[in-house]
Amino acid sequence: MNLVTYASPISLKPRQYALGLYLNTLSWENMLATRTGLLQVLGEQHAALFELLGRTSGRDVDKLAELAARGVPVTRRPADGIPLLDDSLGWMELRFASEPVNYGDHDVVICEVTDWHTPAAAGGGAAQALYTGRLRELGLIAIFFRTPLDFLFWFSCVESIAALFGLTGVFTAQPTLVTLFFG
Repeated sequence: MNLVTYASPISLKPRQYALGLYLNTLSWENMLATRTGLLQVLGEQHAALFELLGRTSGRDVDKLAELAARGVPVTRRPADGIPLLDDSLGWMELRFASEPVNYGDHDVVICEVTDWHTPAAAGGGAAQALYTGRLRELGLIAIFFRTPLDFLFWFSCVESIAALFGLTGVFTAQPTLVTLFFG
């Protein structure tokens, strides 16, 4: 499981996403082995998990055990055992629709969305998605746009993910962070 920052919808019919998988990570190896994954939209309540999910390797830390130790509720799907954060803002099940293609330090793979879920908001209020802007405010990351094209790329990602999940108030040019779990 790892944070994924390069995820973009590329087709509505069929629903497909392009994922950029950082080379030689455990998540990259798992995705290549299983050819499936679960992409989850994180909420602001997950900011405290940034170091665990984004800066540690599953080779060094049992992330599911650490989540349990921190009291983060995780449920395994009965059909395949893939773990789900109980309080994610939504998830998409992905399956390879292409072979990976190398682009520098990432492999890009096209995935078909085979299932998705958006839980009803508790208490009638909309949950707030976690954005990189919030992580910058917390001093966890620093992102710099080197060119106007970089800015447009990130803006299109957040706009597309927000539209897919029906999230409101997210058109702030900051990508929604998602985490990818593998079976």
